[in-house]
Amino acid sequence: MSDHRTFVAADIPGIIEGAHLGGAGPQVPAARGAHPARRRARAGGQPGPQATYDLLLREAASYSPELAAKPHIVVLTKVDLSAPASPLPTIRTQSGAPVVAISAVTGAGVPELLETLWQALRAGVATR
Repeated sequence: MSDHRTFVAADIPGIIEGAHLGGAGPQVPAARGAHPARRRARAGGQPGPQATYDLLLREAASYSPELAAKPHIVVLTKVDLSAPASPLPTIRTQSGAPVVAISAVTGAGVPELLETLWQALRAGVATR
């Protein structure tokens, strides 16, 4: 960051429902038969950002209520894959957690994310 500011962050990638039980939760598609890329058809799909956020909160609370109670920042990734000028999804966050959209490919939003993280750390929000 600018002005020689530094910090270390941990990224919690997508979560699988039931992961708090240990293991991978429900069987992953490849374990149930043909690899997803080799299937002729697929039913269902990825849940929307709100459903994913809600699942992450539920899994965190099931694993550790203390973890779920910690302040957090929601990062929407891969915004470069959205149509230009398409609105970002609206996510209702717990306790008004900030939502930042980024693209690791183009770098869009990364400076805003870093500044949001820095300000949260400075305010003590991310260290409670």
